[in-house]
Amino acid sequence: MCLNGCGISREPENLQSEEEILQEDVSEEDEIQENPEDGDGMNTDLAGNGQGTFSTTDLQGNIVTQAMFSESELTVLNVWATYCGPCIQEMPYLGELSAEYDSTQVQIIGVPMDVYNEEYLAYANQLITETGADYTHLLLSQELYDWGLYDIQYVPTTFFVNKEGEVVNSVVGSFSKEDWKKMIDEQLASM
Repeated sequence: MCLNGCGISREPENLQSEEEILQEDVSEEDEIQENPEDGDGMNTDLAGNGQGTFSTTDLQGNIVTQAMFSESELTVLNVWATYCGPCIQEMPYLGELSAEYDSTQVQIIGVPMDVYNEEYLAYANQLITETGADYTHLLLSQELYDWGLYDIQYVPTTFFVNKEGEVVNSVVGSFSKEDWKKMIDEQLASM
């Protein structure tokens, strides 16, 4: 059972381009594992990831690049999966916070790691609607994966990215709205 986060037992497969992502079939289900991290989940090991450029699309098919980071002082990049209960549990909180923060200060972006075909895309969109997580969600392209998502072992994993596109911190696990607000405010204060 996945308590605070879910393990990823394999690398995402068939990450060629944003056009090809939705054409690929999933050949096996992801194995769910308990997240071994305790405490607040803060993880500076992934800080420094996020190098170079990328291009992908959002779930509506609009092209998005690393330039999105320059739109806010802090971007909260939340990587989740449709099979991950803790991911889905925190999505309403992130949706509320997205609406509460000034978008020039904080933007929340989601990345569902397991959207490989139309069926998964439809399910991800259903979850987004049901949870009120109406912030932008990106498809996982090979370029985005290479940019800094290659070291993820558990979902949800969230990266805090500054205006220059640098990962300044990361956190693994699912959190309450109050905990998210505290972490976001701490990141803003340190910038």
